[in-house]
Amino acid sequence: MLLLSGNKIDGKYPKSICKCGEMEDLRISSNQLTGNIPTEIGNLTKLTLLREIPSSIFNISSLERVYLGNNILTRCIPIFNSLTRLQILYLDSNNLMGGIPKEIGYLTSLQHLKFNKNNLTGNIPKQIRNLTVLRTLYIDSNKLTGMYISIDTITV
Repeated sequence: MLLLSGNKIDGKYPKSICKCGEMEDLRISSNQLTGNIPTEIGNLTKLTLLREIPSSIFNISSLERVYLGNNILTRCIPIFNSLTRLQILYLDSNNLMGGIPKEIGYLTSLQHLKFNKNNLTGNIPKQIRNLTVLRTLYIDSNKLTGMYISIDTITV
């Protein structure tokens, strides 16, 4: 576990973090780090909790929780379809654009999903109905259109 969130650490993301092969929890958000997160982060195969979003996240099949809310992420929502163990995905309160990818339906272990308070547009994909163990779904405060999600679809 490496907890460095909420400090004033500056400079580039240190590649040395990626050498901690047994690390399960990495939290380095809310700092002043610049540049890209090293792609070698994909070597952290035991990681179960991550608060940053590099593209090599797709190599971490053990990932169960992603907390990226309250950041300044401005890209489109990445396609997480290879993360079949993912249970929590929080991307709320960012500046994400584009739509919700239909591949969201592959995340059948997903229990908690937050996409609220972004700039998402387009239709809510019907594949979201495949998330049969979903307990919480927040997609408010966007510009989404489309299907009505019945209360029967979401278990409490």
